[in-house]
Amino acid sequence: MRANSFTIIWLAILLLCACEQKQGLPPADIKPSSTVSPISVQPSQATPTSTPSDKPLTSLPSQSSVFLTSPTPVTPTSLPSNTPTLPPSLVNGFRTNAQFSAPTQLVVDYNDILYVADSGHHAIRKILPNGQVITLSGNGFPGLKDGPVAQAQFNNPTGMIFDKNEVLYIADTGNHAIRKISKDGIVSTVVGKGLAGFKDGLISEALLNSPTNLAWSQDGALLITDTQNYRIRKLIFGQGIQTFLYYQIGLLEAITTVLKDKLYAIGGERFLELFSNGEYKEIKLDLFIKLSSPRGITSDNQGNIYITNIHRYGRVLRIDKNGKAEDLVDFYFGPESGYIYNPEKPTTLQGPAGIAVNSQGEIYVAEMFQNRIIKLIPKPGAMIHSLEIFAGK
Repeated sequence: MRANSFTIIWLAILLLCACEQKQGLPPADIKPSSTVSPISVQPSQATPTSTPSDKPLTSLPSQSSVFLTSPTPVTPTSLPSNTPTLPPSLVNGFRTNAQFSAPTQLVVDYNDILYVADSGHHAIRKILPNGQVITLSGNGFPGLKDGPVAQAQFNNPTGMIFDKNEVLYIADTGNHAIRKISKDGIVSTVVGKGLAGFKDGLISEALLNSPTNLAWSQDGALLITDTQNYRIRKLIFGQGIQTFLYYQIGLLEAITTVLKDKLYAIGGERFLELFSNGEYKEIKLDLFIKLSSPRGITSDNQGNIYITNIHRYGRVLRIDKNGKAEDLVDFYFGPESGYIYNPEKPTTLQGPAGIAVNSQGEIYVAEMFQNRIIKLIPKPGAMIHSLEIFAGK
């Protein structure tokens, strides 16, 4: 009796499976494709069709190594009719009432207006001189869409830089693309297709993999930290894109130009000086505690370099023209159980990421883990600065 019951149940299962196949149902082992992480991206496991060169290219090749890590490009997010224009957490208004989500990078324009890559909201925000925060572009939902700033979409934007014509270039990390916003408010894609991959050559065909930061070279080209490709790429306008530096040791997170003639980059636990021929030199900083996961780098008009360390130490370093490094904020170095953080009156930083210095020498830091912008206030006769909550809650 038991054998007959078992046989009947088994036949029923087989018939059900056969019906599902006839109806066109997918096999059970097919899973939906994963989406890009909004904050961090794991290194690609894709295998290139040929091994990329570890030397910078002196000319644009007719063919280059190509590999893709995403099967389909990112498409614009289609919002249902009942979806609000902005998500509840994307709040504009006076800077201390505004809300951010994982702000990663900062930049100031030629009028010292501060711009924020609000990565978690997939938006570019702007803090006006009167203290009002506005959303320049992005609607809080990830996508790849060009057009007027009110309609355009981004996916985890990070590094930003202005050109001499006040056009804002953006490393759209989750879209594996470089975007730009013109002075008249039009967003367009400079390079990238929404696919993660590697390809040098024509701008229309080039591929990036999680670009995170931007800088200008001496010859006017745009340098891109192509993080998951372990490279710095060089975009020559009107010509194409080539590999400027291939760095096998680790990920390069950010890059900056100092006094228009020197290039520096950070990544892993390293601080590098870059040269125009694509070579580099590691700079050893005289620090009691070495760098750990540096994330942001910038410079001021005096030639000082500033670096943020996003690790739990929460450091902000200033390196002067003579190479002397000093900490600008208190940081915690000890067991996690002994760490006490007061979010209302912070004396240390949680997740300092982007950093910007305006023409007056005022220093701003994107405190990514607390979703806000911090201003460093100098103390008379002291190197350590106090912290002011400048924007965000």
